[in-house]
Amino acid sequence: MLNLIIINFVANTINIMRLIFISQRTGSLSKLQKAMGHSSLAVSLTYLRGLEVSELEESDMPMV
Repeated sequence: MLNLIIINFVANTINIMRLIFISQRTGSLSKLQKAMGHSSLAVSLTYLRGLEVSELEESDMPMV
Protein backbone atom coordinates (compact mmCIF):
# COMPACT_ATOMS: atom_id res chain seq x y z
CA MET A 1 0.00 0.00 0.00
CA LEU A 2 2.79 2.42 0.88
CA ASN A 3 4.53 1.67 -2.43
CA LEU A 4 1.39 2.63 -4.34
CA ILE A 5 1.16 5.91 -2.44
CA ILE A 6 4.80 6.68 -3.23
CA ILE A 7 4.34 5.81 -6.92
CA ASN A 8 1.27 8.07 -7.17
CA PHE A 9 3.13 10.89 -5.41
CA VAL A 10 6.10 10.64 -7.77
CA ALA A 11 3.86 10.50 -10.85
CA ASN A 12 1.93 13.55 -9.67
CA THR A 13 5.16 15.43 -8.93
CA ILE A 14 6.47 14.69 -12.43
CA ASN A 15 3.23 15.93 -13.98
CA ILE A 16 3.40 19.14 -11.94
CA MET A 17 7.00 19.69 -13.08
CA ARG A 18 5.91 19.16 -16.72
CA LEU A 19 3.03 21.58 -16.24
CA ILE A 20 5.32 24.31 -14.88
CA PHE A 21 7.98 23.72 -17.56
CA ILE A 22 5.50 23.83 -20.44
CA SER A 23 3.78 26.90 -19.00
CA GLN A 24 7.02 28.83 -18.60
CA ARG A 25 8.54 27.66 -21.89
CA THR A 26 5.60 28.27 -24.22
CA GLY A 27 3.48 30.83 -22.41
CA SER A 28 0.53 29.28 -24.26
CA LEU A 29 -2.38 27.91 -22.27
CA SER A 30 -3.76 26.02 -25.27
CA LYS A 31 -0.39 24.29 -25.86
CA LEU A 32 -0.26 23.47 -22.17
CA GLN A 33 -3.74 21.95 -22.30
CA LYS A 34 -2.86 19.78 -25.30
CA ALA A 35 0.51 18.67 -23.90
CA MET A 36 -0.98 17.66 -20.57
CA GLY A 37 -3.97 15.94 -22.17
CA HIS A 38 -6.50 17.99 -20.22
CA SER A 39 -10.09 17.79 -21.42
CA SER A 40 -10.55 21.55 -21.29
CA LEU A 41 -8.67 24.76 -20.71
CA ALA A 42 -10.49 25.12 -17.39
CA VAL A 43 -8.74 21.97 -16.12
CA SER A 44 -5.31 23.36 -17.02
CA LEU A 45 -6.11 26.68 -15.40
CA THR A 46 -7.31 24.93 -12.26
CA TYR A 47 -3.95 23.16 -11.94
CA LEU A 48 -2.04 26.38 -12.55
CA ARG A 49 -4.10 28.31 -10.03
CA GLY A 50 -3.52 25.54 -7.49
CA LEU A 51 0.21 25.98 -8.04
CA GLU A 52 -0.17 29.75 -7.61
CA VAL A 53 1.41 30.63 -10.95
CA SER A 54 1.91 34.37 -10.59
CA GLU A 55 1.35 35.26 -14.26
CA LEU A 56 -2.16 33.78 -14.25
CA GLU A 57 -4.84 36.43 -14.01
CA GLU A 58 -8.58 36.25 -13.49
CA SER A 59 -9.11 37.27 -17.11
CA ASP A 60 -7.37 34.03 -18.16
CA MET A 61 -10.16 32.01 -16.61
CA PRO A 62 -12.90 30.92 -18.99
CA MET A 63 -16.41 32.19 -18.38
CA VAL A 64 -18.65 29.42 -17.08
